[in-house]
Amino acid sequence: MELLALCYLIAGIFVVQSLVAKRRFDKQRDTIRYRIHVNGIRGKSTVTRYITAILRDKGIVTFGKTTGTAARVIMPDGSDAVIRRRGYPNVTEQLAMIRSFAKQHARAVVVECMAIKPDYQDWLENKVMHSHIVVITNVRVDHQEEMGDTLPEIARSLARSIPKKAVLITAETNQEIVEILHEECAKRQTRLIHAPVHLVDDSQLAKFSHMAHKENVAIGLAVARMFGVPSRQAMHSMIQAPADPGAFQVQTIQQDGRTVQWANLFAVNDKESFASIAEGLAQKYPNHHKIALLNNRHDRPSRVEMFSKLAQSSLGADAIVALGDYEERVKKAVYEPNTRVALLGNSSKFAMASGKELMKKIVGLSTNKQVLLVGTVNIHSRQSEQLLEYIAKTTNTHSSDDSLPVFEPRRTVTGKIRTLPSKLLPAKQPLADDNLVA
Repeated sequence: MELLALCYLIAGIFVVQSLVAKRRFDKQRDTIRYRIHVNGIRGKSTVTRYITAILRDKGIVTFGKTTGTAARVIMPDGSDAVIRRRGYPNVTEQLAMIRSFAKQHARAVVVECMAIKPDYQDWLENKVMHSHIVVITNVRVDHQEEMGDTLPEIARSLARSIPKKAVLITAETNQEIVEILHEECAKRQTRLIHAPVHLVDDSQLAKFSHMAHKENVAIGLAVARMFGVPSRQAMHSMIQAPADPGAFQVQTIQQDGRTVQWANLFAVNDKESFASIAEGLAQKYPNHHKIALLNNRHDRPSRVEMFSKLAQSSLGADAIVALGDYEERVKKAVYEPNTRVALLGNSSKFAMASGKELMKKIVGLSTNKQVLLVGTVNIHSRQSEQLLEYIAKTTNTHSSDDSLPVFEPRRTVTGKIRTLPSKLLPAKQPLADDNLVA
């Protein structure tokens, strides 16, 4: 009996400590007046940076956090800081981040959702963020193992991050998906705003240093409208915002007497987005020898055949290079008889090759002096990381995380803290399209 009583006592103490810690965290989090949670399939990191820049230029002490190609904290002065992790990313790091931002007097935080599994998305929103605004950039077929095989299933998975009595902003145009988001918002008494994509034109996109997408820019404008930021000012803030490390830019490389146009699409791993960009690249470089790098991960087998076919149909690849895993499956999926295939992945003799060795082998697949090289499917494998390191050094764009400060949770922010009025625009007030014209 005494042992049982001791067990109950220990359990009771644990429960009380947990409740006290939860109450303390909630109190800290609620000192942050504006909390924005960015979710979706494509463009989360970029949208996070756009919104952070808009609020920062408004004069609000704002922290941003991205979890894309490189996990970063965007400081109130606009600089990046590296997030050092021990082991794999864990969603519980958001607790420490929000607590740290609150201690540093943040008036706004813009946080990229770092969860894929629906239950974790739910937990991050309803137990951690309690957001005023949630963004769902778009819904695409990706992460089927965790989120579902169809667009409606994926939409409902993403909808787990929609808060109660708040605002959801999306740039999704598929009417079936929009209706699902409307339905999920209605359950939560949350207002849905559709970002005005039609008000963003190509001349505005041309001013960005990276390949900007109308949908992402439109989301930034919609958020700016809620904070009373003029659209011209918001557009300037987004254009000036440093690009995310994973943002798409075509780079020119000189290699073995050939001019290589390098398109890093390793982070673009859904069918619709890749097809759209690949078709645009094929049109822009019609006379180039097109080589696709298919970087497959062992835990993403569903992408192997799909991207092998897309490389042939959308890009019109003259050669396909298999990196990472599933090289033989890639080889079998190549149906165009004139498409060359090179296996340079984990089961090949090039598994431990340097970036320079890999690049020489890849470029050697072409006799054309003009090469379009496109990387896709997944970001990480040893070969892709070696290639990216070599390309960065070759193009003098090497930006090692070692050159950036590490985010220090206890570091304080100095300077005058300016605030907004106590409330956002009334929830029922519509967006005025004429006010969004840049």
